[in-house]
Amino acid sequence: MASSVWSSAAAGEQREVWRQAEEWAAAADLGKRSVLRARAAALLLGTAGAALGALGGTLAGTPKAARLVGLASAVAVVLAGFIGREFLGDAQELAWSRARALAEALRREVWLSLMRVPPYDGFEAASTILQAAESLQQNTGLRRTALAVRTPAPFPEATTLEDYARLRLDGQIAYYSAVWRGADRRTRRWRVAAAILAGAATILGLGVITSPVLPAWVPVLTTAAAATAAHLRALRLEAVLPLYQEAEHQLRLKRTAFDGGHVTQRAAFVHACEDIMSRENQSWRAEWKRPPADAAAEADGDRDRAGEGPARPATKSPPIGA
Repeated sequence: MASSVWSSAAAGEQREVWRQAEEWAAAADLGKRSVLRARAAALLLGTAGAALGALGGTLAGTPKAARLVGLASAVAVVLAGFIGREFLGDAQELAWSRARALAEALRREVWLSLMRVPPYDGFEAASTILQAAESLQQNTGLRRTALAVRTPAPFPEATTLEDYARLRLDGQIAYYSAVWRGADRRTRRWRVAAAILAGAATILGLGVITSPVLPAWVPVLTTAAAATAAHLRALRLEAVLPLYQEAEHQLRLKRTAFDGGHVTQRAAFVHACEDIMSRENQSWRAEWKRPPADAAAEADGDRDRAGEGPARPATKSPPIGA
């Protein structure tokens, strides 16, 4: 009886909700790219401003060059502050992360409906998904984007659990695996860069290399090291990395259970898989709502407790639209 709930026309509701999810995903991608570019520009300009200031101090014999370099330093510092104030505020950070979470919440509803599991196993399934999408998107305060920054994911043509495992589980497992490995590589690179800068500042500060010019660069290297460490904290890579790892591992267990023929209840299996992704989505969103310093402090605490067993990221925020 449930199989007759969705007619070919009624599937239009599912496709429309999927289309809206892809619009929010595009808005999230654009917002994230804008924030990352602004953050990189602020880091480079701030460091360049400090470097030019130090360079200007070594040009006492050429007053005109010193003034030009000093002016360039001031401009770089002012631009870095402007970018930080106008493009790196809480509003920009929260907007793109909320758009991403909203896209994932809408995708979840589509997948539940495709698998005909509650609340989409009755005669009102078509209207139910529209009501869910409307509820999720009420009073978001977010804007979609007309800029095409990504190719929309195609609508999943799935009707069986085999389709679900192949298209949904395998896709998400691959995504989480790629994302956490990329985050780990980026974290290591930024840490190495900060360590090199701090080490160079220490060597120059101790006078290991004697030169009348080099001491002026100690504050520059110290500033660059601090800015690099702050940039890493702002990226929140260390805070979200374990969320991706846990989601991947749990979904792999579900996939293994399916492959081994241990799935006996279709609805329970689908809901369990979707709940794993929903918890990751909510915890990820909560991390982006926290100040970077707090997230970094908790990540450091998790590493200190590594000998006690892996810490399980808690769901810290309610589902969007709840």
